[in-house]
Amino acid sequence: RAITYFLDVHVDSTARKVIEVPGAVEAFCRALVIFPLADVGDPDMTRMSRDVAEQSVKVLELLCRREARAVFEANGLQCLLTFVNSNASAVHRDSLQCSLSVASMLCGRLKPDHPALSSSVKSLTAFLE
Repeated sequence: RAITYFLDVHVDSTARKVIEVPGAVEAFCRALVIFPLADVGDPDMTRMSRDVAEQSVKVLELLCRREARAVFEANGLQCLLTFVNSNASAVHRDSLQCSLSVASMLCGRLKPDHPALSSSVKSLTAFLE
C-alpha cells in the first residue's frame, strides 16, 4: 500500500525509481498470478491474497501512466489477462476495471509479430465470452 500511495502522489519520480529496482515490476506482475484469490479455507490468507493482487494492479496502473514499456517488458499484459480470466468474479469491480484499463494500455504495445499476440487475443476473447 505504501508504494501505491507514494506512486499516486509522486508518479513521475517514483515510477522511474521503481522500474530501476531489478525485478520490482516483474514481482508486481507475478503477484497477480501466484496468489490464489479463491477461498483457500483460511479467511486471512484469502483476504491478504486479494489485497496483494488489488494493490499490484493499482501499482501497475500507476506505472503504466509513465513507464508502460517496463510493465509490458515484465510480461505485464499476460499476467493481467491471466488474472482477469482467473479471478473476474473474485475481485472488486474497480480492480477488474483497473486491470482491463492497464491491459488496454499494454495492448497498444503489441506488434503483429510479438510472440504473445496469439495468447493475448485468446485470453481477451475468453474473457469477453
